[in-house]
Amino acid sequence: MFIKKSQYKGIFMACIMLAVVGGQANASANWNANAINQLQMKVGATVSGLPESQRMALLEFYKSPTVVLLWSDQNGRLARAGELRQMLQQSMTHGLDPSPYRLQEIETYWGKNDVSSAVTLEMLLSQALLTYANELYSGRYAPHDVDKEWHMKPRVLDNSKLLLDVSGQLSITDTLSDLAPSHSIYSALQKRLAEYRQLPEQGGWPVIAKGPTLRPGMQHEQIKQIRQRLSVTGDLQDAGQMASPVFDDTLVAAVKHYQTRNGLHADGIIGNGTRAAMNIPVEQRVIQMRINLERWRWLPLEFRGHSFVVNMTGYMLYSFQDHEIVLEMPVIVGKKYRSTPSFNNLMSYVELNPYWNVPTSIAVKDLIPAQKRNSGYLKKKHIRVFRGWKKDAKELDPATVDWSKVSEKHFPYRLRQDPGPHNALGTMKFMFPNKYAIYLHDTPHRELFKRHDRAFSSGCIRVQDPLYLATYVMGDTSAAGRARIEKLLATGKNQALRLPKKIPIYLVYTTSWVDRKGNLNFRKDIYGRDKRMLAAVCKNRAKKCEKAQISY
Repeated sequence: MFIKKSQYKGIFMACIMLAVVGGQANASANWNANAINQLQMKVGATVSGLPESQRMALLEFYKSPTVVLLWSDQNGRLARAGELRQMLQQSMTHGLDPSPYRLQEIETYWGKNDVSSAVTLEMLLSQALLTYANELYSGRYAPHDVDKEWHMKPRVLDNSKLLLDVSGQLSITDTLSDLAPSHSIYSALQKRLAEYRQLPEQGGWPVIAKGPTLRPGMQHEQIKQIRQRLSVTGDLQDAGQMASPVFDDTLVAAVKHYQTRNGLHADGIIGNGTRAAMNIPVEQRVIQMRINLERWRWLPLEFRGHSFVVNMTGYMLYSFQDHEIVLEMPVIVGKKYRSTPSFNNLMSYVELNPYWNVPTSIAVKDLIPAQKRNSGYLKKKHIRVFRGWKKDAKELDPATVDWSKVSEKHFPYRLRQDPGPHNALGTMKFMFPNKYAIYLHDTPHRELFKRHDRAFSSGCIRVQDPLYLATYVMGDTSAAGRARIEKLLATGKNQALRLPKKIPIYLVYTTSWVDRKGNLNFRKDIYGRDKRMLAAVCKNRAKKCEKAQISY
Protein backbone atom coordinates (compact mmCIF):
# COMPACT_ATOMS: atom_id res chain seq x y z
CA MET A 1 0.00 0.00 0.00
CA PHE A 2 1.36 3.35 -1.00
CA ILE A 3 0.51 6.62 0.74
CA LYS A 4 0.34 9.65 -1.43
CA LYS A 5 2.46 12.59 -0.46
CA SER A 6 -0.65 14.73 -0.04
CA GLN A 7 -1.95 12.32 2.61
CA TYR A 8 1.13 12.67 4.83
CA LYS A 9 0.05 16.13 5.95
CA GLY A 10 -3.40 14.92 7.12
CA ILE A 11 -1.94 11.97 8.98
CA PHE A 12 0.65 14.24 10.59
CA MET A 13 -2.01 16.72 11.75
CA ALA A 14 -4.19 13.94 13.12
CA CYS A 15 -1.27 12.65 15.13
CA ILE A 16 -0.66 16.11 16.51
CA MET A 17 -4.34 16.43 17.50
CA LEU A 18 -4.28 13.07 19.22
CA ALA A 19 -1.18 14.10 21.08
CA VAL A 20 -2.76 17.40 22.15
CA VAL A 21 -5.98 15.72 23.30
CA GLY A 22 -3.99 13.08 25.07
CA GLY A 23 -1.87 15.74 26.68
CA GLN A 24 -4.95 17.65 27.79
CA ALA A 25 -6.47 14.50 29.22
CA ASN A 26 -3.27 13.77 31.05
CA ALA A 27 -3.08 17.35 32.30
CA SER A 28 -6.71 17.17 33.47
CA ALA A 29 -6.11 13.87 35.21
CA ASN A 30 -2.96 15.20 36.82
CA TRP A 31 -4.72 18.39 37.94
CA ASN A 32 -7.60 16.43 39.50
CA ALA A 33 -5.32 13.87 41.10
CA ASN A 34 -3.13 16.60 42.58
CA ALA A 35 -6.18 18.52 43.84
CA ILE A 36 -7.77 15.47 45.43
CA ASN A 37 -4.47 14.46 47.01
CA GLN A 38 -4.07 17.91 48.60
CA LEU A 39 -7.73 17.96 49.59
CA GLN A 40 -7.56 14.63 51.39
CA MET A 41 -4.46 15.75 53.27
CA LYS A 42 -6.11 18.98 54.45
CA VAL A 43 -9.74 18.05 54.97
CA GLY A 44 -9.43 16.82 58.57
CA ALA A 45 -8.00 20.10 59.89
CA THR A 46 -10.22 22.23 57.67
CA VAL A 47 -13.53 20.90 58.98
CA SER A 48 -12.57 20.63 62.65
CA GLY A 49 -14.76 23.54 63.77
CA LEU A 50 -17.99 22.31 62.17
CA PRO A 51 -20.91 20.64 63.96
CA GLU A 52 -20.25 16.91 64.29
CA SER A 53 -22.80 15.75 61.72
CA GLN A 54 -21.45 18.13 59.09
CA ARG A 55 -17.82 17.34 59.90
CA MET A 56 -18.33 13.59 59.60
CA ALA A 57 -20.25 13.96 56.34
CA LEU A 58 -17.43 15.99 54.77
CA LEU A 59 -14.74 13.58 55.99
CA GLU A 60 -16.68 10.62 54.65
CA PHE A 61 -17.23 12.30 51.30
CA TYR A 62 -13.71 13.59 50.70
CA LYS A 63 -11.93 10.50 52.06
CA SER A 64 -13.83 8.27 49.62
CA PRO A 65 -11.68 6.59 46.92
CA THR A 66 -14.22 7.74 44.32
CA VAL A 67 -14.29 11.37 45.46
CA VAL A 68 -14.74 14.12 42.89
CA LEU A 69 -14.33 17.86 43.25
CA LEU A 70 -17.73 19.50 43.64
CA TRP A 71 -16.94 23.03 42.59
CA SER A 72 -13.96 23.23 40.20
CA ASP A 73 -12.03 21.49 37.46
CA GLN A 74 -8.85 22.45 35.63
CA ASN A 75 -10.85 24.98 33.57
CA GLY A 76 -12.23 26.88 36.54
CA ARG A 77 -15.52 26.99 38.47
CA LEU A 78 -18.32 24.57 37.65
CA ALA A 79 -21.86 25.82 37.05
CA ARG A 80 -23.16 24.53 40.37
CA ALA A 81 -20.48 26.55 42.17
CA GLY A 82 -21.90 29.70 40.63
CA GLU A 83 -25.41 28.70 41.69
CA LEU A 84 -24.31 28.08 45.28
CA ARG A 85 -22.42 31.37 45.40
CA GLN A 86 -25.54 33.24 44.22
CA MET A 87 -27.79 31.51 46.75
CA LEU A 88 -25.38 32.33 49.58
CA GLN A 89 -25.32 35.97 48.48
CA GLN A 90 -29.13 36.02 48.43
CA SER A 91 -29.64 34.23 51.76
CA MET A 92 -31.21 37.37 53.22
CA THR A 93 -34.31 36.51 51.18
CA HIS A 94 -34.85 33.81 53.82
CA GLY A 95 -34.09 36.22 56.65
CA LEU A 96 -30.65 34.66 57.09
CA ASP A 97 -27.38 36.54 57.53
CA PRO A 98 -24.67 35.48 55.01
CA SER A 99 -21.70 36.22 57.30
CA PRO A 100 -21.23 32.57 58.48
CA TYR A 101 -20.77 31.50 54.87
CA ARG A 102 -17.40 33.31 54.60
CA LEU A 103 -18.28 34.97 51.31
CA GLN A 104 -15.32 37.35 51.40
CA GLU A 105 -12.91 34.42 51.57
CA ILE A 106 -14.80 32.70 48.77
CA GLU A 107 -14.43 35.81 46.62
CA THR A 108 -10.68 35.89 47.34
CA TYR A 109 -10.17 32.47 45.76
CA TRP A 110 -12.96 32.58 43.18
CA GLY A 111 -10.84 33.85 40.29
CA LYS A 112 -7.81 31.70 41.01
CA ASN A 113 -7.42 28.22 39.59
CA ASP A 114 -4.07 26.92 40.70
CA VAL A 115 -4.51 23.64 42.53
CA SER A 116 -3.88 25.07 45.98
CA SER A 117 -6.46 27.86 45.54
CA ALA A 118 -9.00 25.46 44.04
CA VAL A 119 -8.60 23.12 47.03
CA THR A 120 -9.07 26.00 49.49
CA LEU A 121 -12.13 27.16 47.58
CA GLU A 122 -13.48 23.60 47.50
CA MET A 123 -13.54 23.41 51.27
CA LEU A 124 -14.92 26.93 51.71
CA LEU A 125 -17.80 26.19 49.36
CA SER A 126 -18.54 22.75 50.80
CA GLN A 127 -18.64 24.08 54.35
CA ALA A 128 -20.82 26.99 53.20
CA LEU A 129 -23.09 24.51 51.43
CA LEU A 130 -23.69 22.48 54.59
CA THR A 131 -24.02 25.52 56.85
CA TYR A 132 -26.55 27.16 54.53
CA ALA A 133 -28.45 23.93 53.83
CA ASN A 134 -28.81 23.07 57.52
CA GLU A 135 -29.93 26.61 58.39
CA LEU A 136 -32.48 26.53 55.60
CA TYR A 137 -33.77 23.11 56.62
CA SER A 138 -33.64 23.28 60.43
CA GLY A 139 -32.97 26.91 61.38
CA ARG A 140 -29.81 28.79 62.30
CA TYR A 141 -30.27 28.36 66.04
CA ALA A 142 -31.13 25.34 68.16
CA PRO A 143 -34.68 26.29 69.24
CA HIS A 144 -34.33 25.63 72.97
CA ASP A 145 -31.09 27.66 73.12
CA VAL A 146 -32.94 30.86 72.25
CA ASP A 147 -36.53 30.07 73.28
CA LYS A 148 -36.93 27.92 76.39
CA GLU A 149 -40.67 27.52 75.74
CA TRP A 150 -40.18 25.93 72.30
CA HIS A 151 -40.25 22.15 72.73
CA MET A 152 -40.45 20.97 69.12
CA LYS A 153 -37.42 19.42 67.49
CA PRO A 154 -36.80 20.63 63.93
CA ARG A 155 -36.18 18.34 60.98
CA VAL A 156 -32.68 16.85 60.68
CA LEU A 157 -30.86 17.10 57.36
CA ASP A 158 -28.97 14.09 55.97
CA ASN A 159 -25.69 15.84 55.16
CA SER A 160 -24.08 12.80 53.52
CA LYS A 161 -27.00 12.37 51.16
CA LEU A 162 -26.95 16.07 50.30
CA LEU A 163 -23.26 15.90 49.28
CA LEU A 164 -23.92 12.86 47.10
CA ASP A 165 -26.95 14.53 45.52
CA VAL A 166 -24.95 17.67 44.76
CA SER A 167 -22.09 15.64 43.25
CA GLY A 168 -24.47 14.03 40.79
CA GLN A 169 -26.21 17.20 39.59
CA LEU A 170 -25.08 19.85 37.13
CA SER A 171 -27.62 22.30 38.62
CA ILE A 172 -28.34 22.42 42.35
CA THR A 173 -30.68 25.42 42.64
CA ASP A 174 -33.84 23.31 42.93
CA THR A 175 -32.19 20.87 45.35
CA LEU A 176 -31.25 23.66 47.76
CA SER A 177 -34.48 25.62 47.32
CA ASP A 178 -36.48 22.53 48.24
CA LEU A 179 -34.81 22.46 51.68
CA ALA A 180 -36.75 25.51 52.86
CA PRO A 181 -40.23 25.05 54.40
CA SER A 182 -42.57 24.28 51.54
CA HIS A 183 -45.65 25.99 52.92
CA SER A 184 -47.08 29.02 51.13
CA ILE A 185 -47.13 30.97 54.42
CA TYR A 186 -43.31 30.79 54.55
CA SER A 187 -42.84 31.91 50.94
CA ALA A 188 -45.41 34.68 51.36
CA LEU A 189 -43.60 35.99 54.45
CA GLN A 190 -40.32 35.85 52.48
CA LYS A 191 -41.86 38.03 49.79
CA ARG A 192 -43.12 40.61 52.26
CA LEU A 193 -39.75 40.64 54.03
CA ALA A 194 -38.11 41.63 50.73
CA GLU A 195 -40.60 44.49 50.37
CA TYR A 196 -40.07 45.74 53.93
CA ARG A 197 -36.28 45.60 53.60
CA GLN A 198 -36.55 48.12 50.77
CA LEU A 199 -38.71 50.57 52.72
CA PRO A 200 -35.89 52.28 54.70
CA GLU A 201 -34.16 53.15 51.40
CA GLN A 202 -37.47 54.62 50.21
CA GLY A 203 -37.81 56.78 53.33
CA GLY A 204 -39.72 54.37 55.56
CA TRP A 205 -42.87 55.78 57.09
CA PRO A 206 -43.53 59.01 59.02
CA VAL A 207 -43.69 59.14 62.81
CA ILE A 208 -47.14 60.11 64.01
CA ALA A 209 -46.82 62.59 66.86
CA LYS A 210 -49.00 62.52 69.97
CA GLY A 211 -52.36 64.08 69.45
CA PRO A 212 -56.07 63.87 70.18
CA THR A 213 -58.13 60.75 69.52
CA LEU A 214 -59.17 60.99 65.88
CA ARG A 215 -62.62 59.72 64.97
CA PRO A 216 -64.47 59.31 61.66
CA GLY A 217 -65.77 62.60 60.30
CA MET A 218 -63.20 64.73 62.12
CA GLN A 219 -60.85 67.17 60.41
CA HIS A 220 -57.28 67.48 61.70
CA GLU A 221 -53.84 68.44 60.41
CA GLN A 222 -52.49 64.94 61.24
CA ILE A 223 -54.89 63.25 58.84
CA LYS A 224 -52.64 63.89 55.81
CA GLN A 225 -49.69 62.33 57.65
CA ILE A 226 -51.77 59.31 58.64
CA ARG A 227 -52.84 58.88 55.02
CA GLN A 228 -49.20 58.86 54.01
CA ARG A 229 -48.35 56.35 56.74
CA LEU A 230 -51.10 53.95 55.67
CA SER A 231 -50.26 54.28 51.98
CA VAL A 232 -46.67 53.12 52.61
CA THR A 233 -47.88 49.77 53.91
CA GLY A 234 -50.68 49.41 51.37
CA ASP A 235 -53.55 49.84 53.81
CA LEU A 236 -54.69 52.98 51.95
CA GLN A 237 -54.57 52.68 48.18
CA ASP A 238 -56.63 55.70 47.12
CA ALA A 239 -53.87 58.13 46.14
CA GLY A 240 -56.42 60.72 44.98
CA GLN A 241 -57.35 61.69 48.52
CA MET A 242 -53.83 61.97 49.99
CA ALA A 243 -54.12 65.73 50.56
CA SER A 244 -57.48 65.60 52.32
CA PRO A 245 -57.46 66.50 56.06
CA VAL A 246 -60.87 64.90 56.57
CA PHE A 247 -61.29 61.53 58.28
CA ASP A 248 -63.58 60.18 55.55
CA ASP A 249 -64.99 56.70 54.93
CA THR A 250 -62.05 55.67 52.75
CA LEU A 251 -59.62 56.46 55.56
CA VAL A 252 -61.85 54.71 58.11
CA ALA A 253 -61.69 51.54 56.02
CA ALA A 254 -57.89 51.86 55.72
CA VAL A 255 -57.49 52.35 59.48
CA LYS A 256 -59.66 49.30 60.20
CA HIS A 257 -57.64 47.25 57.73
CA TYR A 258 -54.42 48.32 59.45
CA GLN A 259 -55.84 47.59 62.91
CA THR A 260 -57.07 44.14 61.90
CA ARG A 261 -53.76 42.95 60.50
CA ASN A 262 -51.89 44.36 63.51
CA GLY A 263 -54.08 42.63 66.07
CA LEU A 264 -55.75 45.83 67.29
CA HIS A 265 -59.42 46.42 67.98
CA ALA A 266 -60.71 47.41 64.52
CA ASP A 267 -62.89 50.37 65.53
CA GLY A 268 -61.57 52.81 62.90
CA ILE A 269 -60.50 55.23 65.66
CA ILE A 270 -56.92 56.48 65.97
CA GLY A 271 -55.98 56.51 69.64
CA ASN A 272 -52.78 55.89 71.56
CA GLY A 273 -52.64 52.17 70.76
CA THR A 274 -52.98 52.60 67.00
CA ARG A 275 -50.48 55.48 66.98
CA ALA A 276 -47.97 53.37 68.93
CA ALA A 277 -48.29 50.50 66.46
CA MET A 278 -47.90 52.84 63.49
CA ASN A 279 -44.71 54.24 65.02
CA ILE A 280 -42.90 50.91 65.36
CA PRO A 281 -39.87 51.41 63.07
CA VAL A 282 -39.71 49.42 59.86
CA GLU A 283 -36.36 47.99 61.01
CA GLN A 284 -38.07 46.35 63.99
CA ARG A 285 -40.77 44.92 61.75
CA VAL A 286 -38.03 43.42 59.56
CA ILE A 287 -36.47 41.79 62.63
CA GLN A 288 -39.88 40.47 63.67
CA MET A 289 -40.38 38.87 60.25
CA ARG A 290 -36.92 37.30 60.33
CA ILE A 291 -37.56 35.84 63.78
CA ASN A 292 -40.74 34.20 62.52
CA LEU A 293 -39.14 32.82 59.38
CA GLU A 294 -36.65 31.15 61.74
CA ARG A 295 -39.53 29.67 63.74
CA TRP A 296 -41.02 28.24 60.55
CA ARG A 297 -37.71 26.50 59.90
CA TRP A 298 -37.90 24.98 63.40
CA LEU A 299 -41.25 23.34 62.72
CA PRO A 300 -41.24 19.61 62.03
CA LEU A 301 -44.48 20.26 60.19
CA GLU A 302 -44.87 18.97 56.63
CA PHE A 303 -48.51 20.09 56.16
CA ARG A 304 -49.46 16.82 54.53
CA GLY A 305 -52.96 15.63 55.22
CA HIS A 306 -54.94 16.94 58.19
CA SER A 307 -53.38 18.91 61.04
CA PHE A 308 -54.24 21.54 63.66
CA VAL A 309 -52.20 24.63 64.43
CA VAL A 310 -52.84 26.93 67.39
CA ASN A 311 -51.20 30.34 67.08
CA MET A 312 -51.06 31.83 70.55
CA THR A 313 -50.43 35.45 69.60
CA GLY A 314 -53.33 35.45 67.15
CA TYR A 315 -55.66 33.62 69.59
CA MET A 316 -56.74 31.28 66.81
CA LEU A 317 -57.00 27.57 66.06
CA TYR A 318 -56.54 26.56 62.43
CA SER A 319 -57.29 23.26 60.76
CA PHE A 320 -55.13 22.59 57.71
CA GLN A 321 -55.81 20.12 54.95
CA ASP A 322 -52.40 19.94 53.29
CA HIS A 323 -51.58 23.62 52.65
CA GLU A 324 -55.13 24.97 52.89
CA ILE A 325 -56.88 26.36 55.97
CA VAL A 326 -60.29 24.66 56.15
CA LEU A 327 -61.35 25.80 59.64
CA GLU A 328 -60.62 28.78 61.90
CA MET A 329 -61.78 29.08 65.49
CA PRO A 330 -61.02 31.72 68.17
CA VAL A 331 -59.27 30.44 71.30
CA ILE A 332 -58.17 31.64 74.73
CA VAL A 333 -54.56 30.95 75.70
CA GLY A 334 -52.45 31.09 78.85
CA LYS A 335 -51.89 34.22 80.88
CA LYS A 336 -48.54 35.93 80.61
CA TYR A 337 -47.29 34.38 83.83
CA ARG A 338 -48.73 30.95 82.86
CA SER A 339 -47.86 30.96 79.21
CA THR A 340 -48.82 28.13 76.90
CA PRO A 341 -45.68 26.32 75.68
CA SER A 342 -44.92 25.40 72.06
CA PHE A 343 -44.95 21.68 71.32
CA ASN A 344 -46.59 19.13 69.03
CA ASN A 345 -48.45 15.88 69.57
CA LEU A 346 -51.33 13.78 68.24
CA MET A 347 -54.93 14.51 69.21
CA SER A 348 -56.40 11.08 69.97
CA TYR A 349 -59.72 11.43 71.81
CA VAL A 350 -62.45 13.75 73.04
CA GLU A 351 -63.53 13.49 76.68
CA LEU A 352 -67.18 14.39 77.30
CA ASN A 353 -68.35 15.67 80.67
CA PRO A 354 -64.77 15.76 81.93
CA TYR A 355 -63.42 15.75 85.45
CA TRP A 356 -60.97 18.50 86.21
CA ASN A 357 -58.01 17.07 88.07
CA VAL A 358 -56.46 20.29 89.30
CA PRO A 359 -52.73 20.62 88.52
CA THR A 360 -50.67 20.99 91.68
CA SER A 361 -49.31 24.40 90.65
CA ILE A 362 -52.83 25.80 90.20
CA ALA A 363 -54.00 24.21 93.45
CA VAL A 364 -51.15 25.72 95.47
CA LYS A 365 -51.08 29.14 93.81
CA ASP A 366 -54.79 29.77 93.29
CA LEU A 367 -57.19 27.45 95.06
CA ILE A 368 -55.56 26.81 98.44
CA PRO A 369 -55.01 30.53 99.22
CA ALA A 370 -58.73 31.05 98.51
CA GLN A 371 -59.57 28.06 100.76
CA LYS A 372 -57.47 29.54 103.56
CA ARG A 373 -59.43 32.76 103.35
CA ASN A 374 -62.78 30.97 103.17
CA SER A 375 -63.08 27.40 104.49
CA GLY A 376 -66.09 26.80 102.24
CA TYR A 377 -64.41 27.86 99.01
CA LEU A 378 -63.58 24.40 97.58
CA LYS A 379 -67.04 23.01 98.33
CA LYS A 380 -68.63 26.04 96.69
CA LYS A 381 -66.61 25.34 93.56
CA HIS A 382 -67.63 21.64 93.69
CA ILE A 383 -63.99 20.63 94.17
CA ARG A 384 -63.43 17.41 96.09
CA VAL A 385 -60.25 16.55 98.00
CA PHE A 386 -58.65 13.09 97.98
CA ARG A 387 -55.62 11.78 99.84
CA GLY A 388 -53.45 10.96 96.83
CA TRP A 389 -54.05 9.85 93.24
CA LYS A 390 -54.98 6.19 93.66
CA LYS A 391 -58.45 5.12 92.52
CA ASP A 392 -59.42 4.13 96.04
CA ALA A 393 -57.93 7.27 97.64
CA LYS A 394 -59.91 8.44 100.67
CA GLU A 395 -62.02 11.58 100.24
CA LEU A 396 -61.41 14.31 102.81
CA ASP A 397 -63.43 17.25 104.07
CA PRO A 398 -61.50 20.34 102.84
CA ALA A 399 -62.31 22.16 106.10
CA THR A 400 -60.43 19.53 108.12
CA VAL A 401 -57.13 19.73 106.18
CA ASP A 402 -54.28 21.85 107.50
CA TRP A 403 -53.54 23.71 104.28
CA SER A 404 -50.70 25.71 105.86
CA LYS A 405 -48.43 22.66 105.54
CA VAL A 406 -48.73 22.19 101.76
CA SER A 407 -46.48 23.51 99.03
CA GLU A 408 -45.84 22.78 95.36
CA LYS A 409 -43.13 20.29 96.40
CA HIS A 410 -45.23 18.77 99.17
CA PHE A 411 -48.84 18.31 98.13
CA PRO A 412 -50.12 14.82 99.09
CA TYR A 413 -53.66 15.52 97.87
CA ARG A 414 -55.67 15.38 94.67
CA LEU A 415 -58.21 18.09 93.96
CA ARG A 416 -60.94 17.08 91.53
CA GLN A 417 -63.88 18.98 90.14
CA ASP A 418 -66.71 16.70 89.00
CA PRO A 419 -68.54 17.12 85.67
CA GLY A 420 -71.33 19.65 85.50
CA PRO A 421 -72.14 23.26 84.61
CA HIS A 422 -69.70 24.48 87.25
CA ASN A 423 -66.74 22.56 85.78
CA ALA A 424 -63.84 24.77 84.70
CA LEU A 425 -63.36 22.65 81.57
CA GLY A 426 -66.95 23.03 80.45
CA THR A 427 -68.58 20.11 78.66
CA MET A 428 -65.59 18.54 76.92
CA LYS A 429 -61.86 18.49 76.39
CA PHE A 430 -59.72 17.46 73.41
CA MET A 431 -56.81 15.32 74.42
CA PHE A 432 -53.31 14.99 72.96
CA PRO A 433 -51.55 13.51 76.03
CA ASN A 434 -48.34 15.35 76.90
CA LYS A 435 -46.06 16.05 79.85
CA TYR A 436 -47.21 19.69 80.04
CA ALA A 437 -50.82 18.74 80.91
CA ILE A 438 -52.06 21.00 78.10
CA TYR A 439 -55.22 20.31 76.09
CA LEU A 440 -58.07 22.08 74.32
CA HIS A 441 -61.32 22.43 76.23
CA ASP A 442 -64.67 24.13 76.59
CA THR A 443 -65.28 26.87 79.16
CA PRO A 444 -68.30 28.05 81.15
CA HIS A 445 -67.05 31.61 80.61
CA ARG A 446 -67.97 32.09 76.96
CA GLU A 447 -68.20 35.86 77.45
CA LEU A 448 -64.39 36.04 77.37
CA PHE A 449 -64.43 35.34 73.64
CA LYS A 450 -65.85 38.83 73.14
CA ARG A 451 -62.53 40.24 74.35
CA HIS A 452 -59.96 41.22 71.74
CA ASP A 453 -56.88 40.05 73.66
CA ARG A 454 -57.54 36.59 75.05
CA ALA A 455 -54.67 35.46 77.30
CA PHE A 456 -56.77 34.42 80.31
CA SER A 457 -56.22 30.71 80.94
CA SER A 458 -53.81 28.86 83.20
CA GLY A 459 -52.01 27.38 80.20
CA CYS A 460 -54.60 25.19 78.49
CA ILE A 461 -56.47 26.38 75.40
CA ARG A 462 -60.17 27.16 75.50
CA VAL A 463 -62.09 26.87 72.21
CA GLN A 464 -65.06 28.97 71.20
CA ASP A 465 -67.25 26.25 69.68
CA PRO A 466 -66.36 22.90 71.28
CA LEU A 467 -69.49 21.14 70.04
CA TYR A 468 -68.69 21.87 66.41
CA LEU A 469 -65.03 20.97 66.97
CA ALA A 470 -66.11 17.63 68.45
CA THR A 471 -68.23 16.79 65.41
CA TYR A 472 -65.38 17.94 63.18
CA VAL A 473 -62.68 15.74 64.73
CA MET A 474 -65.10 12.79 64.84
CA GLY A 475 -65.63 13.18 61.11
CA ASP A 476 -69.35 13.99 61.07
CA THR A 477 -70.44 17.65 61.12
CA SER A 478 -73.96 16.86 59.95
CA ALA A 479 -77.05 17.52 62.05
CA ALA A 480 -77.06 13.83 62.97
CA GLY A 481 -73.45 13.98 64.08
CA ARG A 482 -74.20 17.00 66.26
CA ALA A 483 -77.28 15.34 67.76
CA ARG A 484 -75.21 12.27 68.65
CA ILE A 485 -72.70 14.35 70.63
CA GLU A 486 -75.47 16.34 72.32
CA LYS A 487 -77.21 13.13 73.39
CA LEU A 488 -74.03 11.81 74.98
CA LEU A 489 -73.44 15.12 76.77
CA ALA A 490 -76.99 15.12 78.12
CA THR A 491 -76.30 11.92 80.09
CA GLY A 492 -73.84 13.83 82.27
CA LYS A 493 -71.65 10.74 82.14
CA ASN A 494 -67.89 11.08 81.78
CA GLN A 495 -66.81 9.19 78.66
CA ALA A 496 -64.15 9.26 75.96
CA LEU A 497 -64.66 9.20 72.18
CA ARG A 498 -61.69 7.92 70.22
CA LEU A 499 -60.99 9.86 67.04
CA PRO A 500 -61.31 7.83 63.82
CA LYS A 501 -57.77 8.95 63.04
CA LYS A 502 -55.27 10.76 65.24
CA ILE A 503 -54.68 14.36 64.18
CA PRO A 504 -51.31 16.13 64.52
CA ILE A 505 -51.55 19.35 66.51
CA TYR A 506 -48.91 22.09 66.79
CA LEU A 507 -48.94 24.87 69.37
CA VAL A 508 -46.89 27.66 67.85
CA TYR A 509 -45.84 31.16 68.77
CA THR A 510 -45.58 33.40 65.74
CA THR A 511 -45.87 37.19 65.81
CA SER A 512 -45.79 37.79 62.06
CA TRP A 513 -47.40 35.93 59.17
CA VAL A 514 -49.31 36.40 55.92
CA ASP A 515 -52.96 35.35 56.10
CA ARG A 516 -54.92 33.62 53.36
CA LYS A 517 -56.15 37.00 52.06
CA GLY A 518 -52.53 38.03 51.49
CA ASN A 519 -52.41 40.50 54.40
CA LEU A 520 -49.17 40.82 56.37
CA ASN A 521 -50.01 40.40 60.06
CA PHE A 522 -48.11 41.51 63.15
CA ARG A 523 -49.00 40.72 66.74
CA LYS A 524 -47.86 41.76 70.19
CA ASP A 525 -45.11 39.70 71.77
CA ILE A 526 -47.54 38.63 74.51
CA TYR A 527 -45.13 36.28 76.31
CA GLY A 528 -41.95 38.25 75.59
CA ARG A 529 -40.52 35.36 73.57
CA ASP A 530 -39.40 37.55 70.65
CA LYS A 531 -37.59 39.76 73.14
CA ARG A 532 -35.92 36.84 74.91
CA MET A 533 -34.95 35.29 71.61
CA LEU A 534 -33.21 38.49 70.57
CA ALA A 535 -31.48 38.74 73.94
CA ALA A 536 -30.18 35.15 73.64
CA VAL A 537 -28.88 35.78 70.13
CA CYS A 538 -27.20 39.02 71.22
CA LYS A 539 -25.56 37.27 74.16
CA ASN A 540 -24.03 34.70 71.82
CA ARG A 541 -22.57 37.29 69.45
CA ALA A 542 -19.01 38.50 69.90
CA LYS A 543 -19.71 42.02 68.65
CA LYS A 544 -22.11 44.60 70.01
CA CYS A 545 -25.65 43.61 69.13
CA GLU A 546 -27.98 46.41 68.11
CA LYS A 547 -31.59 45.30 68.04
CA ALA A 548 -32.40 47.39 64.99
CA GLN A 549 -29.52 45.85 63.06
CA ILE A 550 -29.36 42.34 64.47
CA SER A 551 -28.27 39.68 62.02
CA TYR A 552 -30.14 36.44 61.83
